[in-house]
This record gives sequence, structure tokens and C-alpha cells, in this order.
Amino acid sequence: MALPKKHRRHARPPGKKAGSDSPAPPVIADLSIEALSWGGDGVGRAEGKVVFTPLTAPGDRAQVEIVSDHRSYSRGRLLSLHHKGPGRTQPPCTLFADCGGCQWQHVSYKGQLAAKSAILTDSLLRIAKIPPPAGVLLLPSPRVYGYRHRTRLHSGRRGGRPVLGFFKTGSHEIVPVARCLLLHDSLNDVLRALRELMGKRPSFAAAFDTVNLAADFAGTRIRATFRDRRGRAVIPPDAAVRELSFLSGRDGAGLSLAAPGERPLALGPGTDGPFSTGDTFTQVNLHHNRNLVREVVSMAAPAPGERILDLYCGTGNFSFPLAAAGSAVLGIDTAGSCVRSARENAEHLGSPSPAFRRGGAESAVVTLAAQGERFDLIVLNPPRTGARDTVAELPALEPSRIVMVSCDPATFARDAATLAGSGYRLTDLRALDLFPQTFHFETIGLFTR
Repeated sequence: MALPKKHRRHARPPGKKAGSDSPAPPVIADLSIEALSWGGDGVGRAEGKVVFTPLTAPGDRAQVEIVSDHRSYSRGRLLSLHHKGPGRTQPPCTLFADCGGCQWQHVSYKGQLAAKSAILTDSLLRIAKIPPPAGVLLLPSPRVYGYRHRTRLHSGRRGGRPVLGFFKTGSHEIVPVARCLLLHDSLNDVLRALRELMGKRPSFAAAFDTVNLAADFAGTRIRATFRDRRGRAVIPPDAAVRELSFLSGRDGAGLSLAAPGERPLALGPGTDGPFSTGDTFTQVNLHHNRNLVREVVSMAAPAPGERILDLYCGTGNFSFPLAAAGSAVLGIDTAGSCVRSARENAEHLGSPSPAFRRGGAESAVVTLAAQGERFDLIVLNPPRTGARDTVAELPALEPSRIVMVSCDPATFARDAATLAGSGYRLTDLRALDLFPQTFHFETIGLFTR
């Protein structure tokens, strides 16, 4: 049966552009956007195919040019809007369409939360064939802008002048940024100072390719890590660092470089920690990270005397709260910098304190099982690629409970299916939006048997 006229692929007769030997790109005259996808694109359907189109929102009706065509899906480029969906809003950032930092500033926050819940549900049903145990509880971020306490900026040149900013969507072209609405105010102060200093000191601008900035919970202290094109640490001259501190309004200890012996950054309120040192991974949304930790501990329900294995433990984000219940916690991470920072936290925070080892998660589980070790609870927070091989080995440690934290719903669903095949049931599911204005979010699942 023929599709309605509005869904026909060509808005003009197929063939060649007027006055050109090149074939005209196919255009869908009126595409209805039904949902948002992981990756940020709006989703529509035409001629039996899914069409992914950036910068569209559910309820939009749009004219879309097809930029790539595949067997089961196409990718489009928004040409114009015939009708705006009810959740569409005006992006507050003028760089939104070009900068790759955000994907959903044009969608209301209520719409973003609904889309993330739908993406998680779809991933579980489609990949794992597991229905959510009681729907998806998705906790919104306390801040929808100004929430990032960590960022990476790229340095380059344009028109013979130094520029600093983020990569353009889908490329390594730098979009110069004077201020980012997602960054904590303290990081924007340093961003402004960096741009000013790069303009004044060409040698400083040419010395680094990227700079990682991290702020403490209060935003009173900033750590900067400069790296060259090969990823090697670059130490700017002392004079440049002093001037950068002055320009950012952070004289004294307000701005420092990642270096041995540095004063650590507090990742929570007050002076009780935890802390991070060096250029280690931490959550970017420190305020909502407190809620993430609370939800993980609530779901894990640690008890005194239990043995807990914390895989991909980082600096001890979950290890220390779990140990506070009187459990014996062993944290394992492959990054030496994270393990060092975790051990420093252990020295600072005192008893009860987890133990930390450096190593790969899968090899650690295999070794522990071969040694006859057993754990009551395993918590794992793998990278975006998931923990396919690791979760397959977890049953050998005989945990009654497994709590998995994930930043990718597809790999979470894949690994959930593996656990289900070993007899574990997904009995609780929660999600937190640590990344407003983007398609990213965190998922927590409790598996029991």
C-alpha cells in the first residue's frame, strides 16, 4: 500500500539538481518525529525505515534531507520545521547547533527525562528481553545547567589566532567557546582566563593541545591538567600559572596543577571527603553524585560483617559508604591513579576503611574465585563498553546480590541478559540524570538469586 503523500521520500522529482550534474539528495517533505534516541537524534519513519535526525523533538513535523541511507535506517539533516512538538523549547546557547557538548537543549527538561526513561525501557525489552521490574524511576538532576565540575577543552588555531573550545558535532573542528552553560561558574572563570592568557602569550597557547579542568564540590578550588597532542602532561611556566590564577580571580591556592603532592579536591561538602588527586576520573555532576551514591547503597543494603567486592571502584565513590555499614570492602580498579587516590582517601577518612588493589576486573574475579574467595555482594560500575566478560565470571564468587551501575543502557541490557542466564533476576531498577541537556544518564540495577 502506498505511503501517504507527506511521507514520500522526494519533495521534488528525483534526479538532478537544476543546473547540476549531481543527483539531488533525497528529501522527506514532512517527517513526523515520534521519539528521541540514544545518541540524541529524533526518530521518525518513512518508507519502512527509521530516520534519525538531529535537532528534532517528539511531535515535530519536519522537512528532512537524507544524508546517508542504509538497509534498515537513514540519517537525515533538518531543513525546516512545519510544526513544533509540545516539548520543543528555545536553546539558551547560541552555539548549540554546532557544539558537540549538548544534544537536547531544544527539548524541555520534562521531555528529556521522559525520553531517557523510554530509552532504558526499550533497551531492556529489546536487548535483554527483560521488562523493568516496576517501571523506571528516573531521578532528575538538582541543577539542569551549571552542574559540570569537570571538563576537557581543546586548543587550536583559526585564522592565525589561538582558539579554545569543544569539538564540533561529528568532527575534530574546534568550536570556540567563551562560556559554557553546563559548566560550574568556577570553571567558566578559568575558561575566560585561559582564553585571555592564550591571546597574550602565544607560546603558552602553542604549548598544549588539551586542558582538563576539575572543580571541588564548593567550586572554590580548580585543578588544571595540560596535555600535548600525544597525551603527555605539559607543565606551563610558573609565570603563566600565576597570571592564569590572577586572571581567573583565584590567587593563592584557588588554582593548581595536577602534580605529585598536590592538595586534593573535595568531592563532597565539608572536609570529610571523599577527595581526588591527579587527573583521575570522577563524576562530573558532584551534587547529583551524592544521590547516586545514596541510591546504590540503599539498593545494595550492606550489612555488618558482609564481604563486598567493588569492581571499577575508581577513587572509592561507592567503597567508602559501603564500608561505613561495617562491611569488609575490597575495591579494584585498573587505573593506578584511581587506586592511589582511593588509598589516600582511606588514610584520610580512617576506619572503617576498604582495601584497594590495582587490576583488571575480569582477571581479578577469576583469580579471587580460584583462591576460593566468596562475596555476599558485588558492586560494579564499568565504563561505557560494559562488562561482558566480567559479569560472566561473577557467579563463581557466589554473591547473593549484584548491583550494576552503567552509563550506557544498551551495554547494561546486554550484561543484564548475561546475569539472567546465570540465574540472577533484575529485582530493582533506578536511573539518575547526571547529564541534563544530553542523552546520557546513569542506570542502577539490583540482581538477586
